[in-house]
Amino acid sequence: MLVASPDYLAQHAAPVEPEDLNDHQCLLLGTVDYARDEWQMKSKSGTATFVPTGPSFSVNDMDAMAVAVRSGAGIGLLAGFSAIDDLRSGKLVRVLPEYHTYERNVYAVYTSRQFVDAKINRYIELLKANVGSQLAATAREFIDR
Repeated sequence: MLVASPDYLAQHAAPVEPEDLNDHQCLLLGTVDYARDEWQMKSKSGTATFVPTGPSFSVNDMDAMAVAVRSGAGIGLLAGFSAIDDLRSGKLVRVLPEYHTYERNVYAVYTSRQFVDAKINRYIELLKANVGSQLAATAREFIDR
């Protein structure tokens, strides 16, 4: 989701439409899951692609992005699970709340499927049982509003 600090939004009018992001300092996150050069978003009314232009701040780590956004450097993309505590406390505010990025998958990576320790199997089963429901609860709280 797109987020910014209250301090940043006090100095810059919050965007109403994705095109309004052109008037803002956009903080870019470049990872395997997030393309640095465009933000693909969707809402109940359709999809939007925003291509950030101009000088920008760029990182390849979600935690570094959270620090930059909290410090008031601009508007950035954060995963719901990464932003939820700051949203609840008021350190961050959703920007364009009707838009969000596409859902991502969560993977458990381990060395071998052939010789999986019982502890690993149990841990994966716990992840399957709990992570999805916790992420869904985050979505209901902040994304599906």
